[in-house]
Order: sequence, then structure tokens, then C-alpha cells
Amino acid sequence: MDRMFKVVVCGPGAVGKTALCHRFETGKFEEDYWPTVGCSIYVLNIEIRGVDVRLVVWDLAGQSRYDPLRSSYYSNAHALILVYDVSREATATAAGHYFTSELSSLLGIRCFILVGNKTDIKPLVSFASGLEALIIKSYPKRFLHILTSAKKNENVQTLFRETAECLLGSSHINAQQSGSMW
Repeated sequence: MDRMFKVVVCGPGAVGKTALCHRFETGKFEEDYWPTVGCSIYVLNIEIRGVDVRLVVWDLAGQSRYDPLRSSYYSNAHALILVYDVSREATATAAGHYFTSELSSLLGIRCFILVGNKTDIKPLVSFASGLEALIIKSYPKRFLHILTSAKKNENVQTLFRETAECLLGSSHINAQQSGSMW
């Protein structure tokens, strides 16, 4: 039986949210950067322990002009992937702002994944520890922190497989098997 989950990918602009989704879906990395307008939707299929899992991924625009719309996209989401750029400390700070300002909209989230993307750019700097502690306090049992590179295809498969594993492992989730996620 197929299981279907709504996953929201968010974070500041230009951190690689779309690149991660596109890399998983097509296996390709696009060098050209085009900002997402509003929201893009990807349907990612993964088999986990003999179960066909369909992740309906909502890739949200990171630019501040979309802030008023963002909370409406979280409705009925099962998982949230919050992305920051490991080479730019300001993006971890901005990701923390996303988390704290949207916390009331995130109450139904069962799996929370913090992603440090662009590990290919320069050595990792650990500036996300405060954000990580804040998220763990709110999501102690369903939190993952994964470092990725969409460009080099490092941990991209792991990111979406671990998201699916987390969702399947959550007994509190009422996954959509039919009907609307919107």
C-alpha cells in the first residue's frame, strides 16, 4: 500500500532548497540559479522497507516578499525540511527566524529535518548549534540534522530517505492515503 506525506522545504533564499529537490528527482544539478516564485511542488517516490512512499514536497520561496504567504503552506504538512547554507552564517540565523516566527504554524509537524547545504563550498563552520538546540527543544523525538551538497550529490538521497523513514516510523502520523493535502 502506498503512503503519501506532505513535506515542506523552506529556508532563506539561495540556500539550495530547489537544487536538493531537483537533484533527488532528476539526478542532475543545475548551475544556473533561478529563485522559486511562491512554491514549487515535487512528487518524490521512495521505497522504504517494502513500502512505496510518496513525498509531496512543497519547495517554498525563501525571499522575504513571500513571508506573508508562507504559513499557509504548512497546513497539513507531516514533515518540515529547513535548509541553510553552511558557507553563510547569516542563513543559519535567518533559518532560526523562520523557525521561531512560524512555530505556531508548525504544531502538526511530526518530523523536522535541519539541513546544512553546500558543504562543497568551504570547510564547515558550526554556527547552527543554537538553532539545533532550539529545534531539539521543540521536536525532541523527531529531529534530524543532515549536511548535504546538492552540487556533489552528497547525502541528498539520505536526506529524503531519512525523511521518509522518520515519517513511516512515526505512530502519531495520519498519512494521507487518498484525499487532499492542500
